[in-house]
Amino acid sequence: MPADLAEIAALNKEVARSGVHAWLNRPTSTREIHDAKLVTAIETSFMARDRTHGARRVWRDVLNEGLACGLHRIERLMCQNAMKARPRRRGKPASFSLSPDTAFANLRFQA
Repeated sequence: MPADLAEIAALNKEVARSGVHAWLNRPTSTREIHDAKLVTAIETSFMARDRTHGARRVWRDVLNEGLACGLHRIERLMCQNAMKARPRRRGKPASFSLSPDTAFANLRFQA
């Protein structure tokens, strides 16, 4: 972030410019590193199940891989990375077969 943007951020947030620069140069936290590992594990589980599993089943897969985390954390990471399970089809698809009486009742034959 250039100095002028740091000044604008400092003025808008009522924070010292040195604080903005310190925040920009801060190393990644252990939580961010662990979140990155979790996101890769979530993506592999989510794609392996053809994007049909929700947060609970993905959470169980992540726990079985040996990564410790909570369900709400999995939900948050899935939401942040736009991973939403596709809805399951309920019931059988509708049948389009027509009986012979209804199939020919609407047709007009010309000789």
